[in-house]
Amino acid sequence: MGEEGVLSQSTGDVAATAAQDGTRMSDAEVAVRAGTRRDVPASAGVRGGRTALHRLLPRAGLAGQWAASAGAAVLTFQAAGLAWLVATDAVAPGAAWGVFAWIVCGTLAASALAWSTARRLVRRLERLAAHVNRIHAGEYRQALRSEDPDEIGALGRRLNRMREAVAEREHRILNLALYDSLTQLPNRTLLIDRIGQAIRDAQRYKREFALLMMDLDRFKLVNDTMGHGVGDEMLREVARRLCATVRDSDTVARLGGDEFMVLLTGGRETATEIATRIERALHEPMWVDGESLDVGASIGIAHYPAHGHDVELLMRHADIAMYQAKRQQGGWVVFDGVDRESERSHLSLLGDMRRALERGEYEIDWQPRLALATGRVIGLEGLVRWNHPSRGRLQPGDFIAFAEETGFVREITRWVVAAGVQHAARLVREGLDLHVSLNVSALDVQQRDFAQDVARALQTAGLDPSRLVLEITESGVVADLGDALATLRSLADAGVRLSVDDFGTGYATLAQLQQLPVHELKIDRSFVSGMCENRGSEAIVRATVDLARKLGLSVAAEGVETLKELKALQALGCDEAQGFFIAKPLRADEVGAWVRQANAGRGAVAA
Repeated sequence: MGEEGVLSQSTGDVAATAAQDGTRMSDAEVAVRAGTRRDVPASAGVRGGRTALHRLLPRAGLAGQWAASAGAAVLTFQAAGLAWLVATDAVAPGAAWGVFAWIVCGTLAASALAWSTARRLVRRLERLAAHVNRIHAGEYRQALRSEDPDEIGALGRRLNRMREAVAEREHRILNLALYDSLTQLPNRTLLIDRIGQAIRDAQRYKREFALLMMDLDRFKLVNDTMGHGVGDEMLREVARRLCATVRDSDTVARLGGDEFMVLLTGGRETATEIATRIERALHEPMWVDGESLDVGASIGIAHYPAHGHDVELLMRHADIAMYQAKRQQGGWVVFDGVDRESERSHLSLLGDMRRALERGEYEIDWQPRLALATGRVIGLEGLVRWNHPSRGRLQPGDFIAFAEETGFVREITRWVVAAGVQHAARLVREGLDLHVSLNVSALDVQQRDFAQDVARALQTAGLDPSRLVLEITESGVVADLGDALATLRSLADAGVRLSVDDFGTGYATLAQLQQLPVHELKIDRSFVSGMCENRGSEAIVRATVDLARKLGLSVAAEGVETLKELKALQALGCDEAQGFFIAKPLRADEVGAWVRQANAGRGAVAA
């Protein structure tokens, strides 16, 4: 029989066994168990034992026949011998008939005993063969009663042990093939099969169902800062909360990483109600290893039959809706019915950004910051770069705006903070007296757990908080001052210095500046570049320096491209400056040597 015939036969055996048990198995489960029947090494032993027993059974039957024939032959031989003794007058005829009667009775009794023994042997072997057939068909629940102390009894006990081992092995293989090993939830393979079943049931009974696609927020940061063990425990807790939130008739599956999907029976109201319950459940803090962790999720909803009639289309539309939820910074969104090409390209880019974190494609370049009073390099600004596998090395302008639009900038920022303070700590341990500046998004400071994340990163790296400067744009702070203010105060209380980046391009009022716990104003490059030729730019720079002095803040300038601009900033009382005239952004492995050389006077910019 060919391979397809073997698989078809095995699949039929499994399905028939499930029908006899009264259980319903999915197509995926039947296929995996059929494959197990064919591929598991123990199954070869079952088939071999099955064949050997079937060969042995006819021989055991023949043994009974041989025993009866042998008895008849013995009886004939004994009768002939007795007749010879009578003929030779060795035995009297009357005594001979008595002896012959005893011989006949003994022989018949021995033959009957041999036949009975053979029949018992055949019946026991038939029971063993039937048991092996049940194991081969995938029926493992019924144990073989085998209490006899002989060899067949021992064989039956060994078959019972083999039955238990094969059942356990098949159970493990079934779990590995169809369930996520971390959360024990159905995986993508089993979910796709169940969606297919849901489509068939919906067509037959005119029902509706929905798919909820979920992507967790801030999960990558947890993995990077607290370790994969904590990340795994967070995923298990998310799985527990999801299962506790949905109904028994629904399916919760883990697709991989921090992506989950829920298959819900019911219409639109049911889907939106459960999505809201999931959102509330995941917003509750999670306690892992004594740490309180906050996690949110962006949820996309697609309905059958409104948003598709096949598995692939429904899953893609749920993914698009999830992306739209990302754009509005969380919550849930129902697919709007438009499968736009631009949305799919955005999904592709969003997927690339996620994979970039996993593959370590992001890097930080460092641009030196000069103290204008001393001419020494006292700081570095970290600038993220993306080593894209097909588009080359991307600058922040090529992807940060899209990351902010989707909300994924929060994941990038957390990676930048963790990696940036680690690098700064290494430089300090090497003897360099520097502070580092890192850019954060307005979305970051609006998250209530951002200050805790920064504190955790500093503690892990062993860096003094006063050596970290977080830069946030003026427009970003003003856009939502209420939500950001508490986070900024927590950061300032922890010793982190705060800087208002691109100052002069936003609409911050003096009243708002007074509320902000900031330490520095950073003048935008648009005012610094050409300030010596443009009196308006020079006036704005002068006014910014004066304002900072009155507010008790330091001042930094970016975009310095000429010595003349550097001298003008120094004359106005600016504290720090950076730009191509001082140094272009450096790779991480170049920073230490460059700073030492600059501060030694061989490459320093004259103050």
